[in-house]
Amino acid sequence: MERTRPDDEGHAGDGDAPDARRDGTAEGSAPSRGPVGESAPPTVTPSQSTVPPERAAALPWWEQAGTGGAAATGRTVPAGAADGPPDTGGLPPGPDTDGPSAGPAPRRRRVRALVIVLVALLLATAATVAWLRWPPSTPDAVAAAAADVRGWDGVTYRARLTEPGTGPVDVELTSDGSGDVYGALTRPGGGRAEYARVSGTEVLKGASDWWRPEKDGAVKASRLSGYWVTPPAAVTAWLAPAVPPSVTGLAGDLTGAGGAPPAYAEPGEREIDGAPGRVVSWPGREIVLSGGPEPRLLSVVPAGSPDPTGIRAARPAPGAVGAVGRGQDRVSDARSCDSLLYAPGAVDPVTRQLPDCFTPQCPTPFELVNSGGFEARGTAVLVVDGTESGRVPFRLAAGARRGFELSFANRAIQQGRDRVDVSYRIRIDPLP
Repeated sequence: MERTRPDDEGHAGDGDAPDARRDGTAEGSAPSRGPVGESAPPTVTPSQSTVPPERAAALPWWEQAGTGGAAATGRTVPAGAADGPPDTGGLPPGPDTDGPSAGPAPRRRRVRALVIVLVALLLATAATVAWLRWPPSTPDAVAAAAADVRGWDGVTYRARLTEPGTGPVDVELTSDGSGDVYGALTRPGGGRAEYARVSGTEVLKGASDWWRPEKDGAVKASRLSGYWVTPPAAVTAWLAPAVPPSVTGLAGDLTGAGGAPPAYAEPGEREIDGAPGRVVSWPGREIVLSGGPEPRLLSVVPAGSPDPTGIRAARPAPGAVGAVGRGQDRVSDARSCDSLLYAPGAVDPVTRQLPDCFTPQCPTPFELVNSGGFEARGTAVLVVDGTESGRVPFRLAAGARRGFELSFANRAIQQGRDRVDVSYRIRIDPLP
């Protein structure tokens, strides 16, 4: 066989050359590229790698797959391969599971899962917020407020009312489970009084600056201050709307007799002490409830109230209900307001020597003189030999003088005697 000469290298004939490569390339020549199937790119072992380590570090990541860069993959890296994708010999690149090329797909799956979780959380949060902001129906709202009231240990009412003839008064009263009431009345300009109601009996104890703004305030301040008194009903009539009922009574007022809800209406919204509220009304009543899914009673608006925000209703502060329980002692110590105000301390009786009496009843004329500077009221009592024989009420203006007459039985006639000597006197009693 004939061996090609050096000057004929690269132009060998068609014969079988003993030293020719099996892939059809001569020794030292570059591998030919042709259609798929004609030739395959040569492979080398790691020991045969032609890429220096310093160049392998600069190659793209797809050329550095594995643990040792291109030098550890067994790939032949042509010159300039760092500037483009790897040579696949005309075939589409296959999946590479080594090194960083295995990361994008799992990361994309994790990102999609995270996005789904976040969207679900956002939807759940939006649904919760919508549910929290969605108010219940009017009957359900009133029923929820009444149920909350039934859990209170008492009821506290706060309001600013107007006392006829004096002006505004700040009221804070608390009721206990039985409906007894105790609290304070305060004038914005000064003046404070305690108020209590026990088993329907009202008592009041005011300081001097509480009484002074009222009619005849100077006398009231001097005669009433510091005493528990039972005022006439007309005096405290203005206070009635702010006297709280019992817990049971208030809850029953909200839901109607026997728990049958009345025909509720909602005329609108109203702000109570900075908090938004929903107004609920029915014939003769109006209340304000808090918003949200758990309505609470904020205010009770009495019929004809000049204040549209009404009377604040709330659970009592700690200790407030306990203070109500001491009301019985206050009632026991109370005196009639009139008995102190119209005390007849300055009223003096004027009597004279009685003539002989020959009739079954002996008349006893006398006079009362009010030397004080204020009206006096009381009772004149005729006492004969230590025994009460007659009573007459009196009412004397300041400086007035007035005559009265009482009588007693003639004991001489009763005993069949010619003469009986008696002694008598007039006692002045204050009003009870």
